[in-house]
Amino acid sequence: MAAASTGSEKKTYADKADEHRRRLLQWVSRHVDDAFEVGYQGRWRPLGELYREATRQFADSSNANFRDRVNSVAAHCMAAHFADTAPNSPKFSVLITGANRAQAAQDALHALAAPTGQKRTKQAVAVLDALQLLDGERITTARSPYARTVVEQLRARPAGQVLNRDELIASIFGIEYMPLDGARLELEWAVVVLAALIYAGEIVLSLPGRRFDAMALPALAAAGVDELSRFKHLQAPSEWRLPTLTATFTLLDLAPGLAEMLRQGSEEPLGALTTAALKEAQRIAALRATLGRGLRIWSLDWSPAPEQSAQIDGYQKF
Repeated sequence: MAAASTGSEKKTYADKADEHRRRLLQWVSRHVDDAFEVGYQGRWRPLGELYREATRQFADSSNANFRDRVNSVAAHCMAAHFADTAPNSPKFSVLITGANRAQAAQDALHALAAPTGQKRTKQAVAVLDALQLLDGERITTARSPYARTVVEQLRARPAGQVLNRDELIASIFGIEYMPLDGARLELEWAVVVLAALIYAGEIVLSLPGRRFDAMALPALAAAGVDELSRFKHLQAPSEWRLPTLTATFTLLDLAPGLAEMLRQGSEEPLGALTTAALKEAQRIAALRATLGRGLRIWSLDWSPAPEQSAQIDGYQKF
């Protein structure tokens, strides 16, 4: 009526519509738990009942909005189905939806490209942790079953051959995902796993007209999840990195992918390695001097055993 009226009548109709809308929203807010029912596998139950069942482990979830209630109930109802079809899929410590998934993955990419010690967003930590790419604060692919599966597939190829996108990515009902050892990773999470392998110097990722290796982490993060998801293939670096060199970078809290940069002739990793090694040597020297003087703990004198001193000396020489 407001659309077909003019002047004061238009305002009157508009005010009445706003008032009715306000009352309707208030009613829905008060009765959200009993006004809606959810049907799953032939059984219908009140939304509120299912929501309380889905969130019983949380201390206070009564203030959740309607969208969050529906998301929680849907996840609760579908949990058994997902456990059957993809039991090893990652589990996140924060709410991940279709609306924020790309941004969460982008945060993880920035964390991979950031200097060591730089603060990471909560979403980035949640994603890296869910994909098992963290060991404490340190990023590593060694314990991630998703990363290891990709590497195993690549190593199964004859030397020098690439692993094409269509060999890694599957599709169902037009939705692409990466099937990995009982998991179905959305493309965003697949990109993060591949980026972590690039960070570690284990793969090189090729896109039309572009190539990303351990020397190109900032450019990789800037490219964004959507572009990276359209990769053509991945391959091993021209030579596999030396495990000892990679372990040395990791020991000194440097990105393991710097080993690949050093292999390719970049001087930057050598400078970072020298600085970190000098700093660590100074720390060990100070520790050795302190232990040489002995320690007094709770009125007792303590000094390291000979084998402990030998271990410290060996580390300092290394």
